[in-house]
Amino acid sequence: MGLTLDPSIAGDMTLYAKTLLGATATYIFALRRGFKGATEFLQTMFPDRPAVFYDRMDFLLVSVIGSMIGFLFYAPQTSAQALAAGLGWVSAINVALKK
Repeated sequence: MGLTLDPSIAGDMTLYAKTLLGATATYIFALRRGFKGATEFLQTMFPDRPAVFYDRMDFLLVSVIGSMIGFLFYAPQTSAQALAAGLGWVSAINVALKK
């Protein structure tokens, strides 16, 4: 009696993983261009924490939660669309937060 996974769920998980990959890659490259992500928000909500706390929480918020939002908002049906959803999410936030 083995554990089986519905093929549609497995497909969605694969597409989400590709969305996460796109969001993570864009997040990493955006940091080199001065992207601050959610750091200011986190410093306000959780004052007096070590810098590594803000770095890790920012990564989780922008990459993981952002890729979930991108996946739900864009509803990708192919691998290319999933990757673009992840890339697009972080890029859109980066542009929106520019001063």
